[in-house]
Amino acid sequence: MSRVSPAPIRGSGPSGFSGGGEVKQDVLKDLCDLLGMPVLATYVGSSIPKEVFREAARRVGVPMGSMPEITQAIVEKAGMRYSPDFDSRATLSGGGSTVTLEGMQALRTALRTLL
Repeated sequence: MSRVSPAPIRGSGPSGFSGGGEVKQDVLKDLCDLLGMPVLATYVGSSIPKEVFREAARRVGVPMGSMPEITQAIVEKAGMRYSPDFDSRATLSGGGSTVTLEGMQALRTALRTLL
């Protein structure tokens, strides 16, 4: 007999979400709403449009940089701890400028604090 996991509960985790089910597009919609931007779609491979990070940096007054650098600056400005799990910079490949789902959730929580 298989077990069914309970539905994820918003707001119970450190990043504003606990459990599975949420995808980058869900968080992207929330980020666009918080920033007053038209809702954008993720690109192939769940890549997030850089415009969202640039607008977030502009709105909260952190320096421009790569998407992980902007995310880290905003999360830390909100007084939150930045985890290496929030982006792919610590991976063997270096991962480019990838912000993970967990990083996007932390960014959303930070923006809710700062805006």
